[in-house]
Parts: sequence; C-alpha cells; structure tokens
Amino acid sequence: SHWFCGAVGKAYEYGIIYGYRDGTFAPNKNITREEAMAMIHRAAGTAEFTGTAGSLSAFGDTGSVGGWALNDAAWNVGSGLIVGDSQGNLRPKDEITRGECAAVVLRLLQKAKLVDVRAKA
Repeated sequence: SHWFCGAVGKAYEYGIIYGYRDGTFAPNKNITREEAMAMIHRAAGTAEFTGTAGSLSAFGDTGSVGGWALNDAAWNVGSGLIVGDSQGNLRPKDEITRGECAAVVLRLLQKAKLVDVRAKA
C-alpha cells in the first residue's frame, strides 16, 4: 500500500533489486553507494547498455568495496557512471544521496542513448 510499491515491484520484476540475503527487503532504508552500483549495473541490461569494466586501483578505499560488489563497482567506474570524490575515494559504504543517484541514472540513460540532454542557447 506504500506509494513506491509499484516502482519496487517493477524493479524486482526486471531483476534490478532483490532484497537482502536473509530474504528481507527494507524499502525505507537508505542504500549505500555499492548497493546503488549493483542496481545500476543490473538496470543497464534493461537499457541495453553493455558498458565496460574498469580498474578500481586509482581509488584509495577500493579495499572497502564488498566482495559481492567489486564487479559492479569496476563496471560503473569503467563505464563512466560513477566517479570518485575529490579525495580519490569511491565511498562504497556511504549512503548515496538522491541527487547522486539521479546523476548516475542520467549518465546511464545518456550512454544508452535513451535521453539526449543538451543545453539550450
């Protein structure tokens, strides 16, 4: 009955979200940057964007990326969807803001050629 029920159901149907290993789903919980990278990587398939994996070696906190998210993080970085902060970190365990998430989704849609954002003169 929540306002986001339809969106969550559709994201689950498309394989973008799964919930947690223990079978729970926490719709009101903020997500981390590594969780967002996993969802964005899965969403790319729906957008028919293949992207490419890159190296995480340039980031000072690569060791804090969860093993389950390493491939997703490398893919997001290599595809130019996620960039590090001004200190050269990915901050995978930090919560992602709505603004950051919107920027990443827009980059994905642009790279998939689903939207064209041009500045108006």
